[in-house]
Amino acid sequence: MKNPHNIEMVEMSDQTNKPIFMGTVFTLILLLISLSYGLAWAILFLVYTSQYEYDASCSTLISWDRALYITQFISSGLHIISSVIQLISSSYDIESSIPKYITGCRSCIVYVAGITNLVGINVTYFKHGTIEICADLQKLNLAYIITEWTIMGSFICFVCSICIISLALKKIKAR
Repeated sequence: MKNPHNIEMVEMSDQTNKPIFMGTVFTLILLLISLSYGLAWAILFLVYTSQYEYDASCSTLISWDRALYITQFISSGLHIISSVIQLISSSYDIESSIPKYITGCRSCIVYVAGITNLVGINVTYFKHGTIEICADLQKLNLAYIITEWTIMGSFICFVCSICIISLALKKIKAR
């Protein structure tokens, strides 16, 4: 093909597109996993707290459950917004720090409010002596408590393992 403006044509290699593509795939996978996890819990708690009639003694548990699903919906919305901005900016090869700020805000909401909700649900759940008082809602809360503490415990073990391995490698290199 003839170039009428004498502009040098440079062919892009596959290597320049690969990091953008891998970043995009990672962003999409992370978005799908995070949204499916958060929205599944939010919808379950929304359905269980609004469709069924519970005893008045379940009101504190229902309040914590409402706080949980509101937090999950806000977190999911922020994750969608930051991921869309990140995907658009990476497709146009624009460096934007807006997704980082939104992700930071989302992380604060998820971790601070998430741990607060988890502790509140734990205290409220174990305050009730019998599961029959709140029936299925207490079973759902127990499933959430077990899942969240398992994930949190696994994450803490992972971080501690990496720290120990890093210290061991640092001592080996120092010798």
